[in-house]
Amino acid sequence: MAFFESMLTLLLVAIVFPQFSRKFRIPYPTVLAIAGVIVAKRRRLADAPRRRD
Repeated sequence: MAFFESMLTLLLVAIVFPQFSRKFRIPYPTVLAIAGVIVAKRRRLADAPRRRD
């Protein structure tokens, strides 16, 4: 199921980001780099061990 969700997310990104870059006149590679940083940050936060106090 995780694979399917990942594919849907990638498809959504492939549709939304070109529209976003055209609307705000930002080069597409820059938008992809920003998205990569956001995904890496979220993944890092999700993989961080949970503290139990």
